[in-house]
Amino acid sequence: MSDTKVLDFEKRINKFNKLFQAGLDSIKKACIIYAKDVDSHGQGARKAYSKALPQIPSGIFARFYAVGSGGLAPELLYGLSEGEKRLANLSICDQKIYLRDKVEVLTANGDHLRVAVKDLSPDQAIRVISEKYVRSLDQQKNYLEQENRRYEEQEVAYKNKISKPKQKICRIRDNGLIYINGSFSRQEIMKLTRELYK
Repeated sequence: MSDTKVLDFEKRINKFNKLFQAGLDSIKKACIIYAKDVDSHGQGARKAYSKALPQIPSGIFARFYAVGSGGLAPELLYGLSEGEKRLANLSICDQKIYLRDKVEVLTANGDHLRVAVKDLSPDQAIRVISEKYVRSLDQQKNYLEQENRRYEEQEVAYKNKISKPKQKICRIRDNGLIYINGSFSRQEIMKLTRELYK
């Protein structure tokens, strides 16, 4: 590719970026209008907007309100990664910090990386971003240890469940048979019948 074409490409990227940022600014302004209307008129405003704008999925209006009322960074309005979804639940201050800066991620072998929130794998996002804050490396280590313990306990419980034959629970009382679970072979029924009529 020639240098001229690369420069043209960079110009197009710069133009795209300027238009995109202007679009984000416009969306933020639109969200502020929506949030003010909802604050003033409640459910009536929500219904009116939803009816007037059928091309917009109804679920997105909650995010519009969050952006307009200052609870959600506009960059997270369209965030689709697991990291961005989890970050959207944190305070606006944390959202701005971690949209700008990378988060530290503890790897399985004990190393740590700095990764952008949008680039976190689903497992990393769950490990790094709790429901209320971004976990430190020590907290991530504790989280991994707890998850490993829980996995081991589940594995042991599953193996115990498989290895134990299901017991038949029944009792003979007052010339009657109380049956709780399981099934009986013909021989077992005959044996129980004999015991009933002793």
